[in-house]
Amino acid sequence: MEHNGLKAITRSDIDKVVALRIEIFKDIGKIQSLEEEALKVVNKRYMDELFDKNCFCGFYEEAHGKIISIALGVILAFPPINMENQGIRGYIFNVYTDKEYRNQGKASRLTQKLVDELKGRGASKIELDANESSTKIYEKIGFMQSANHMFCL
Repeated sequence: MEHNGLKAITRSDIDKVVALRIEIFKDIGKIQSLEEEALKVVNKRYMDELFDKNCFCGFYEEAHGKIISIALGVILAFPPINMENQGIRGYIFNVYTDKEYRNQGKASRLTQKLVDELKGRGASKIELDANESSTKIYEKIGFMQSANHMFCL
């Protein structure tokens, strides 16, 4: 099988990353076809702006010219707590592997590479939202579940 190893996302990759992200969410029924083009514009703007601030990063793997596995991350700034935790956090999202290439360790390798990158950019804490099927992958890398995570819509 042809594949080119892990690659860091560059500005020139953003359009194909956005397209893949839209396809993922279409496949799981999170977006309607009518909003697809508008979401591409909004996602591209988001990634471009954070890329310019050195706050967006990610890694992917290709096979036959197509992204088959990906993990994206952002740096977020929170108020500093102390000198060890100056408020810089990482957030990982869209860890995805094409069905044909699953169970080969790709998500684990990409996620670990992304954790290392986010820590290298100063993140003292890295967070992600996991579904049931991916929890074990993240636990192997060192993530722990939090009982006090809350959100408001």
